[in-house]
Amino acid sequence: KHNKLLYAACLTILLSETLAFLIGQVWGGITSLFLREMIEYDAYIITHFLSTAKTIIQDSSSIANIIGFSLIIIALIKDKTIKKSNLATIICFVVLGGIEIFLRTQTRYLEVNIFHSLAEIAVLIYFCILVICIERKQTNKPL
Repeated sequence: KHNKLLYAACLTILLSETLAFLIGQVWGGITSLFLREMIEYDAYIITHFLSTAKTIIQDSSSIANIIGFSLIIIALIKDKTIKKSNLATIICFVVLGGIEIFLRTQTRYLEVNIFHSLAEIAVLIYFCILVICIERKQTNKPL
């Protein structure tokens, strides 16, 4: 089906991931450029700026993904492809994003990355199950 909301959701996720990747690559280059100065002069300001900017980019990407995932759920509910009970997953997306942002202020980088990876796996599994259920539902329908 041609669904503008679903298109916008997918576009939001794709742009978010693409921009986060590109900006991450640029930031990696900038960090490499200033690494010697940061070590030699104990440049706290540069290190703090780069770290803060990276965190803002990661948080913005996570928020954009949550918006995109939520729009997918809403679009599928509007099309009556899935039930309204799937709105609860939007709350789960927000909770997972909130936990990740909270953990960034409380724990080490590795622990946050582990949580982020597990949350991504959970979201991917949910969408895989959703696609399988939609496919089964549509193949059982008479044409």
